[in-house]
Amino acid sequence: EGLCTNGTMPFSKIHTYHGVPVYAQFLTEPTKNLAAMRAMDWLDAQTESVTVSTLVYTEQLEIFTSISATFDIDPPGNILGNNAMVSYTDLTQGKRAAFIALLVFVCVGSCAGMAISVWQLVTSHCCKWGMQTFELLSRSVMGIYALVLLIG
Repeated sequence: EGLCTNGTMPFSKIHTYHGVPVYAQFLTEPTKNLAAMRAMDWLDAQTESVTVSTLVYTEQLEIFTSISATFDIDPPGNILGNNAMVSYTDLTQGKRAAFIALLVFVCVGSCAGMAISVWQLVTSHCCKWGMQTFELLSRSVMGIYALVLLIG
């Protein structure tokens, strides 16, 4: 029978994650939660994937690490696993000053590069408009991105 009627299950509501409907569950009491999930046959023939994620904080380094293990189930029932690990850190003390200095350097370098690109476009007598326009555009985007990071 349909356990997912009206977008809900006895254990979880439907959520959209990156455009994909998921039934997420935060395991506050893993033993109890997993027993409830087993009792309702949470893994069945309609299951396409199961992802287990956690966030770990390393105090000495002030780093948050997101760890995810995904198990995809293909139509014949084979389980294909992969994992992802991404770490985040706050910009504290000297790191922040160095990051801002590098952003300023990128903005200055991008402006110089844009000036050179404009000069080449104006003075060039050969037909390399496409490449020169691309260089001007890419240098502009790089400068704008660094400027947005500096302002934000």
